[in-house]
Amino acid sequence: MTTTQITPLRSVPSAGHDKGITRRPRRAQMSRLFSSPDHEREKQREKQKIKVQIKDEYQFQFPAVDGRRI
Repeated sequence: MTTTQITPLRSVPSAGHDKGITRRPRRAQMSRLFSSPDHEREKQREKQKIKVQIKDEYQFQFPAVDGRRI
């Protein structure tokens, strides 16, 4: 029963070859070995997102510190 469920998935092209499924995790593993400039850019974007999140959280806790944004 398990084999009949697995084999059709493999034969369907969209199941295994969907960019969202296969490429993301593999790229995450490869980044430890070597990082392409594209991956560096992605990392920077992630860092930026995190910084913005932190800023927003602090902004919410302390709306104004002598009128300046943190």
